[in-house]
Amino acid sequence: MYESFGEETIHKSCKSVSNVEVDERSKMSKDNPIPEFKSYQEMAEFWDTHSLADYWDQTEPAEFEVSTQLRRRYLVAIARDILGQVQ
Repeated sequence: MYESFGEETIHKSCKSVSNVEVDERSKMSKDNPIPEFKSYQEMAEFWDTHSLADYWDQTEPAEFEVSTQLRRRYLVAIARDILGQVQ
């Protein structure tokens, strides 16, 4: 059921999305905006049951700085194309 592409493993059902599905998702997203959350718990519960793909057109680019002076380090998976931009 899964295919490996280098370090990435993708479920076969996720390999392609038809234009009809994309149009339906876009329409659904416009009909259902991302709600305002009152807590991180509420936000987590929402995203546990919803796909970001359905709301992608409502997202905005984010800019941030990464400090090398931090005392804590976190291991985070980053897509290769984004990693190239960060480096």
